[in-house]
Amino acid sequence: MDGAEGQFDFAIKEANAMLLRGAKPTAVKPEQVKVQRRRLRSVLQDIMYLACKYVQRGRQHFSKFSHACHWLCALEVLYARL
Repeated sequence: MDGAEGQFDFAIKEANAMLLRGAKPTAVKPEQVKVQRRRLRSVLQDIMYLACKYVQRGRQHFSKFSHACHWLCALEVLYARL
């Protein structure tokens, strides 16, 4: 075992040894990150800027994305949930 596998194996063995000695495991708190909420309007505006083509047929309006757009997968999942 080399590298990360060896370190992980050692960490598991050390944790098991500590439990056998009666030591209680300490929980690691996740680092808190300040997040700024965004308005739906500004999110949709950003998506529109990323759209490569605006299409209008009759009274329907579409945004066509290229396959290179990194938002395409996220938008497909979002549309499927609606």
